[in-house]
Amino acid sequence: MRMVAPEVAFKITGLLDRLDEFEAQARKLIQHTTLKALHWANITQESITFSTLK
Repeated sequence: MRMVAPEVAFKITGLLDRLDEFEAQARKLIQHTTLKALHWANITQESITFSTLK
């Protein structure tokens, strides 16, 4: 995970399925750290999605 601001992280993944599980774990990470948000890009051959989790 990279930081784009002091309390904002950025993560790139290439997940084909179980995106909901990654999102749930990322939200737990945000709750248990000083992070305010996580910008997440998931890139596959079929699609690119961008999400901001707070």
